[in-house]
Amino acid sequence: MSSRPAGRGGVSLGVVVVLAGVVLVAALVFTVLGAGRPTAPPAPIDRTGASSPTRSGPPASGPIASAASTADPGATPGPSGAVPSVTPDPAATPSPPPPPVDVAMPIVPVVGFWEPGGGLSRDELVAALEGRSDRFADVWLPVADRDAIAGALGIGIAESVRSAAPDEILRAVREGGLGLLRAADLEPRVRALPLDLSELIGTERVDRNAAWPLTIPVTVAPEEAWDQASVITLVAGGDMLMDRGIYERVYNRHKGIDYPFDGGTVRITGRYCCGPFPPFAPEVVPSFVKTGNKGIVRAMLQDADLAFGNLENPITDDWVFRVYGTPFSGRPELTRMFVNAGIDWVSLANNHMLDFGTSGIRDTYRYLRKYGIGFSGAGIDLEQARTWSVQQVGDWTVAILPCVAVAPGSWATDDSAGALLP
Repeated sequence: MSSRPAGRGGVSLGVVVVLAGVVLVAALVFTVLGAGRPTAPPAPIDRTGASSPTRSGPPASGPIASAASTADPGATPGPSGAVPSVTPDPAATPSPPPPPVDVAMPIVPVVGFWEPGGGLSRDELVAALEGRSDRFADVWLPVADRDAIAGALGIGIAESVRSAAPDEILRAVREGGLGLLRAADLEPRVRALPLDLSELIGTERVDRNAAWPLTIPVTVAPEEAWDQASVITLVAGGDMLMDRGIYERVYNRHKGIDYPFDGGTVRITGRYCCGPFPPFAPEVVPSFVKTGNKGIVRAMLQDADLAFGNLENPITDDWVFRVYGTPFSGRPELTRMFVNAGIDWVSLANNHMLDFGTSGIRDTYRYLRKYGIGFSGAGIDLEQARTWSVQQVGDWTVAILPCVAVAPGSWATDDSAGALLP
């Protein structure tokens, strides 16, 4: 999952926390990793070929427009969203490749995506590279950067530390151990660790290459460079429900509309079988205790450049509160909790978006527009359900097209409403 005009990139997990009161929701901090000097992006294109509204300025300052959020659920679907192609002139002289650039490349400690444990101090990193670490038995370095890393740290690297290509390091750390990678080589399958209390990824990331504690000088093609100033952070949540316990706590217990996103941190105490939905997910789930830090979830969402989640119910004038069972629905006024929390965009691609039929989807469009929240993933027919959403985040253009792989009865067809199938 990458979005950079000039360079390779990836997405890495920054933190996982529980949103107290929101059913089945965890917040995952993702970062779109940029490199080089980003160029001005083209105007976003919706599926009709028309330019969509964009948002400029600081991304977290307000709602983000999307192609879907401007569409009328009652309108006749337009043509495919393919952008018209341009036939190249065979007589044209090809442009020469851009020259290499000099970069202070951040070198980042990485572990497997789900590996527990916090960041490293410089001393802990040095101990791992000198073969003295109690935490990491296996350590991997890029073969091309071994000497430069040793020089940057002023140490001798132990023979037990292995050298490998970046792809091999990415595979190896999934089985345990510690790897070091250039920032430009990060991918979603690893977790980038903080170093000396500095973070390369996430809402508290450093703002320039030189602010990272470990860099090496490299000369690379522009697409292999790295510009920390152009990085953006995406925070993605899971199912967000406005019914059942959420409604009951907000209204019946008078906890207030901001309660669902007041969550903090937890400590995993164990795991047990098999979760609330054994027929669908017969897997062990974690048990936990709360450890405080109330409000960290809200802060994470508000600090993100783009925050989004899955809206697990229609928002409809015909809403009905249910303590248990289905169909799900959301009281329109409760939509304000997403705005207050900093949610910019929601997915409608789920098995409950059709719980109140076509009128429920129409109402959902209307209320999300009213509250300035972008969306896509469902519609009054298949053509509308597959309308992608385009978000303008700083210098980046981010396109989102969600889909749902379960409950075929909830899928949209050519002539019936529903969510987008894969």
